[in-house]
Amino acid sequence: MHPTTFSPANAAAPASEAERSIVPHLQRSALFRDYVKAYETTTGLPLALRPTGTFQSPLHQSQQVNPFCALMAANSQSGAACRRLQQRIETEAVTDAQTLQCFAGLTESAIPVRLGEKVLGHLPTGQVMFRAPTASRFKSVLRHLAEFGMTVNVPQLEKAYFQTRIIPKKQYESAVRLVAVFAQHLATLGNQVMVREATAELPSV
Repeated sequence: MHPTTFSPANAAAPASEAERSIVPHLQRSALFRDYVKAYETTTGLPLALRPTGTFQSPLHQSQQVNPFCALMAANSQSGAACRRLQQRIETEAVTDAQTLQCFAGLTESAIPVRLGEKVLGHLPTGQVMFRAPTASRFKSVLRHLAEFGMTVNVPQLEKAYFQTRIIPKKQYESAVRLVAVFAQHLATLGNQVMVREATAELPSV
């Protein structure tokens, strides 16, 4: 899948520390927790909220994390490759959702949560395939991992790879659009939190 071309002209202004501090409030909110539960239960896809500038695997705590992706994230070499892809998606996801495919053929997306012109964080989802994995594709994955210098448990990795969720492309695109709508609701909640905290800091007269 080809992402929208990213250019510096589309770059959002960096969020301040105070604005980034809003993200934990959003993660703890009933709105966020209820939506994630409903989304993951309905679609079978993972969903999380990742603050900008963080380096942890964004979906590692999801109940719907792909077992193959979890194995990749647990290894330092392959995990670094996964994080580079996630960072690239998030760098390009400034105004709209962006979708890319990893070396193993899995599709991931990131949807920005914006406060005005600034991006507070991203809602990552995906870890799916549009077509069933094949033995030849798995062999290609093993070759890539060998280039990383990885020693893998092939039966375990193969089982996890072939358990990857297969979803029609149009259905996946619809799921991403649902997350984009939710991102707007989170942005509204974030603005309310920002106003409330600013009001609380005003000196009494």
